[in-house]
Amino acid sequence: KLSEKKPVAAEKKRVAQYTEAAVEEHFFAPGAGLGDTLIRHGIMDPTSKTIKDPRRLLNRDETPQFMDYNSLRGNNIRKRVSAKGKSAIIPKAENRESVTVDVVMDLSGFLYGAHLLLARDTLTESVSPDELSSFDSCIHEHQKLSTYGLLTLNESGCQTGTTLLQRYVMLDAELTARGVPRPVVEMTDNHDSRYDEQVLEFCKEKGIVQWSEKANTSGKFQALDQVNRQLHVEISKGVREFKRERLIHLQTSDRDDRKLDISDIKVNTIDFIRIFCRVWFS
Repeated sequence: KLSEKKPVAAEKKRVAQYTEAAVEEHFFAPGAGLGDTLIRHGIMDPTSKTIKDPRRLLNRDETPQFMDYNSLRGNNIRKRVSAKGKSAIIPKAENRESVTVDVVMDLSGFLYGAHLLLARDTLTESVSPDELSSFDSCIHEHQKLSTYGLLTLNESGCQTGTTLLQRYVMLDAELTARGVPRPVVEMTDNHDSRYDEQVLEFCKEKGIVQWSEKANTSGKFQALDQVNRQLHVEISKGVREFKRERLIHLQTSDRDDRKLDISDIKVNTIDFIRIFCRVWFS
């Protein structure tokens, strides 16, 4: 049954890949498709086409996350008085610095340790052990969660061969701790960092097979695109909750008699790490 609907905006180059032919190529391209790749590495049964061990099929994806952008909504905004016909303008203390969140999940639903990439040369603020104590490098099978964690710094805050190698070193340790047989196949996009020579050598040595999707198809084929969408929502909620808590603390402090509201509260790098830890383990 057809009906009129409000259209959802999507990139033209991505929409062009939302076809039956793209699905056929993704799963069934001879030799190069996901199906033949899994059979070749002993992960899928060639006759029944069933996955023998869902722990051996991984998906990794990176997603950018603003530290603090557009967090003032609804009841978070205090009304202002202004002349009739004039807009009430408020200056906002926002931090549009972007953090890259690198996430790995397997077909069983197990979530591997988080990797945060910050656009910094150094961290001048101090991070106390208590704030990162949840990342204690343990495997919790019953919760389908790893508490390994990685924080890397570079000029862009984006994945490079160097930071990706560090991620794979951690992932290798996690796979070993879980007793996952090798090789494993990891579905990923075709970003340049995947083809770094050291990354390729390490993955070959450790039995981590990178299987790259066709460009502009991850929005349909990657489970992590859906997970990351929810992660953005939860982090935004976490930022708003953090600001409310900070505002209450300042308003009740004897040392601060300024008239503040939530628009005055800014989130810095260490604040964001605290917020992320709270969301990740909630």
